[in-house]
Amino acid sequence: MFYTAYKTTHLASGKTYIGVHKTKRTDDRYLGSGTYLKKAIRKHGAKAFKKDVLYIFDSEQEMLEKERELVDEAFVARRDTYNLSLGGLKVPDNTHVWRAHGSGQGFSPNPAGPGTVPWNKGKTKKTCSKVRENAKAIAEATKRRKRKGGRFAKEG
Repeated sequence: MFYTAYKTTHLASGKTYIGVHKTKRTDDRYLGSGTYLKKAIRKHGAKAFKKDVLYIFDSEQEMLEKERELVDEAFVARRDTYNLSLGGLKVPDNTHVWRAHGSGQGFSPNPAGPGTVPWNKGKTKKTCSKVRENAKAIAEATKRRKRKGGRFAKEG
């Protein structure tokens, strides 16, 4: 078993993701599991990305320590990365419940610890406001649709 730290790079933009992976083969096709990274892979295709194995370790502990060193607050805050949370934090079952809720009540508790970046990383207040407005409009349209038997009601 290999414990690796790797960097995945979007070839066109140069945007990177640093992560860790436990694997039987260092040359597998795994590119990463970050939320933004997975969206970018779906959008651009896996061939638009390159993965470089940075380090190979003998233990999971060493691997996580290196990720903690590489993916610090300064790295996560950069706009040229796909990383949203600090490295070295082993998250069971690979879920991230620290994403923002659409309730407008702020952010949910962050089990990944302080220093993670919320959903609006790199976005202006104006953009965030538009996202919230659109979410409210979608919720209202969905309510109207349910009231009209599954079809969208006309505005007016």
